[in-house]
Amino acid sequence: MTLIDLNPPILDEPDWRRLFSRKADREAAIEHWRQITTDMRSRDILAAVNGHAVMRLVLARVMHDRAAAKAMRGGPVSEPKAGNPRAIPRPNLYFAAMREAGAMAAQLEADLGLSPRTRDKVTKVAVRKPAGAASSRYLKSSVTRLPPPANPLPISTSTANDKEPSND
Repeated sequence: MTLIDLNPPILDEPDWRRLFSRKADREAAIEHWRQITTDMRSRDILAAVNGHAVMRLVLARVMHDRAAAKAMRGGPVSEPKAGNPRAIPRPNLYFAAMREAGAMAAQLEADLGLSPRTRDKVTKVAVRKPAGAASSRYLKSSVTRLPPPANPLPISTSTANDKEPSND
């Protein structure tokens, strides 16, 4: 017995193994992908042309999460190297990476209609009906092009045999 999927995927999920070497990043990407596509599908705004934008949003979210974890562990300022008299404290580079990934994710969420501010600005995807056979389209179009009769003839329902005999 073959099961038929009534809701086939509109987008094929990317191969996260090719993009992420860490298992934790792959699991986070799978979860982000599921959340985004489920939300977009439930509002009928998921389309195949959005696939790359959704993938970039997932990448931005995973990069943001990774940078945020490292930034919080190291603090906002990197300590100078010990033993170097010229070393100075510098801003933590993970904060800059976190800020960039956050800005990219915010822009993509707005473009895809996922942020609360832009949810009502995104329209539903138009679902095209199957075209059918060319002969069906021709027959349908030729029937609709027939003009109505100009002067319809009155139709008589009586015949010569149906006439009543006269009493003359």
